[in-house]
Amino acid sequence: MSRAVRATAVLFTTLLTLLSAAPILASDPVRGNGTAPTGSVEPTGVVTCDVRLSLVDGPLVDANFSVRDWEPFIVWGFGYPPDTSILLEFIGPVSGTFSSDTSTDSAGEFAEDFSFTPGTSPSTETFSLTAEVPGGGCIDGISLTVRPAYPFTDVDGFENEIAWLYREGITGGCTATRYCPNNSVTRGQMAAFLNRALGLPGTTADFFDDDDGTTFEGDINRLAAAGITGGCATRRYCPNANVSREQMASFLTRAFGLPPSSKDFFTDDESSIHEGSINAMAAAGITGGCTATHYCPTAKVNREQMAAFLYRAFN
Repeated sequence: MSRAVRATAVLFTTLLTLLSAAPILASDPVRGNGTAPTGSVEPTGVVTCDVRLSLVDGPLVDANFSVRDWEPFIVWGFGYPPDTSILLEFIGPVSGTFSSDTSTDSAGEFAEDFSFTPGTSPSTETFSLTAEVPGGGCIDGISLTVRPAYPFTDVDGFENEIAWLYREGITGGCTATRYCPNNSVTRGQMAAFLNRALGLPGTTADFFDDDDGTTFEGDINRLAAAGITGGCATRRYCPNANVSREQMASFLTRAFGLPPSSKDFFTDDESSIHEGSINAMAAAGITGGCTATHYCPTAKVNREQMAAFLYRAFN
């Protein structure tokens, strides 16, 4: 993508975040111009002008495509003239028309990554997406329905991260319509978040006595079997205790097998037994601390912060 197009994309993004369901070009496309789709991605039998959509890890769709707000998707073009500018237009009955430019490679193909940012009142809207050579000719279109990212009404921050947790089935919220972003995360809840995110295998072993009969007992045992937790004491997990930021660092470092770091990122964790895990998380880009030089190791982790930590760990 050219520098001029990237600069336009930044301005485009700033403007459209104020609008409902506005398409935003990602700063780092999943596939850039000049890289032809290959193998199972490229459809067969394309003669001319074929635009299709897909999720990042999904199949190509040539009609009635659906995504949620914040969910990345790819606009693919096949059979267009080689090395040619292409105009992409998203036309919505409520949001209006938004345009973006791209260009084909030497094979006449392109792929651009997009997502939609909801406005103050997110709602379902169906767009008509067209891709054409400017000036007319070689045009194809597809319908694109954008749905709200989640059913929660109390989210005001970390929207993309919480949307990802909901799409992945890691959380259904604290109620059907609330996420409770500022609620502290307990050790039992942490086990459930990690188990759903990682898809850990089941186990028949019972590692702790203080979680017997609790909602999260199965999740806790899976974490212990995977070596992600050793509990808070012998035969105890302390499922109702709040997770601190330093404990969370150790959970995530073990869960994702983060390599150790020789760099000391923060000045307030020197006495913490979790300092190595904290530095590993910082080196991996999962945390930047609570300030530039502090990690706040004993502070509680709330639900929106947990969403951000897990999103960064996976993405």
